[in-house]
Amino acid sequence: MDVHIKQKALLRHAAVSVVLAKVVAGVSTHVAVGEALQNGGIVLSNGQRIRVSRRTLFRWVADYKAGGFDALVPKSKKSNTPTRALPKAFMEFLIAQKTKDSEASIPDIISAARILEIIKEGEISRTSAWRAAVRLNLPVLNVQKKSNSTKRRFEYKHRMQMVFCDGKHFRAGVRKRKRVVFTFIDDSTRRVVGLSVCRSENKRDFLRGLYKVILRVGKMNCLFVDNGSGFISNDGYLICARLGINIINGTERYPEGHGKIERYNRTQYADLLRTLDGDPAIDASFASLELRIEHYAFEVYNNRHHESLGKSPNDKWRADSLPLQVIDNKEALAREFVITKTHKVSADNIVKVDGKLLEMPLGYAGTRVHIACDLLHSEARVLHEGKMILLNSVNLNDNAKTKRSGRLSITQKKKCALGPITTAARIAFERDFPTMVNAAGDFMANKQP
Repeated sequence: MDVHIKQKALLRHAAVSVVLAKVVAGVSTHVAVGEALQNGGIVLSNGQRIRVSRRTLFRWVADYKAGGFDALVPKSKKSNTPTRALPKAFMEFLIAQKTKDSEASIPDIISAARILEIIKEGEISRTSAWRAAVRLNLPVLNVQKKSNSTKRRFEYKHRMQMVFCDGKHFRAGVRKRKRVVFTFIDDSTRRVVGLSVCRSENKRDFLRGLYKVILRVGKMNCLFVDNGSGFISNDGYLICARLGINIINGTERYPEGHGKIERYNRTQYADLLRTLDGDPAIDASFASLELRIEHYAFEVYNNRHHESLGKSPNDKWRADSLPLQVIDNKEALAREFVITKTHKVSADNIVKVDGKLLEMPLGYAGTRVHIACDLLHSEARVLHEGKMILLNSVNLNDNAKTKRSGRLSITQKKKCALGPITTAARIAFERDFPTMVNAAGDFMANKQP
């Protein structure tokens, strides 16, 4: 017997015992039930109160007298009888899918049945399919909810007024590579407007996803993020300030904002991400995974009927009349993701940018230089001799085996450009011992000292 069901039967037996104890003392069942319930419920010996109606208590007493303790065990409401309201072909498909994959969600099974032409568009609702799964005692995922919550729901009226971004960790490929997908979802329409896939949460891939969103649909008014490692960098705040985007980090004022993006993450994981773990047919490269997840988000999820909207995210997006803040100049947008920082060059001509050791041109040791950091491509450049040159990572292994270069430093190059240095001693020597050849190298035989 299930522990939860057994506990219910024991509580019923305790309530019946209070009534029968009074009956044994010579009181009628009608009076005993009234006395047991006169304080608003039956108080047991451990202080627990059972609130029950008179009719229910009479029924429990009658059941116990007729069948003993087993008669108090709650009857299961689940049935193995298939429903007649849904097509037989869909019921067979539902049973097969749940048997094969117990974590498959009901909306995903309905979408798969529609793609395989088992049912037509709109023929079956999610509620009917869920009830059928419960009747057949199929595994249904129940999400535990927190009680005593003080959060308040909110929703912006128009598209791109508020966009949520969050990272979801998953594994892909036969070698179970660790991957993260940054997803940008619009608050008003629940439409996925962009995403990026990377190895771990970092500012570069978050900003790359933001860049793709702006190129695709335009700028948002507000961007909501949490305290993840990819969002806490000051560089991200600086870029958003340049673009005129109000970025909100998950503070106590906006705890309710996590709900919508977290709900999408659960749906995305149930429909797609969990199927990538350990599959030898899956290419775990970032570009391949990004293409696969974008197809799911843009072609499947955005076109699927959304329960809270009453329509698909794409339908609500197209029905919104608010103009988008589209940026046409791709190069100008990319320049906004380049920031300049001042760094000190070490004695061995190395500069450290975002944790990476980069090798500077000779002559800058001990000086402070301005480094232009391209956050989209993780590149750094410095102005050297009138040109912006790309700084490469230092190769410590090669430096251990390669001879030092004989190139001149910047100070030495300036001396060479000025020509030989002339002092009084040199002038006196050239006066007393003049040269015997001219500038062309010819011997001057007739020249007298």
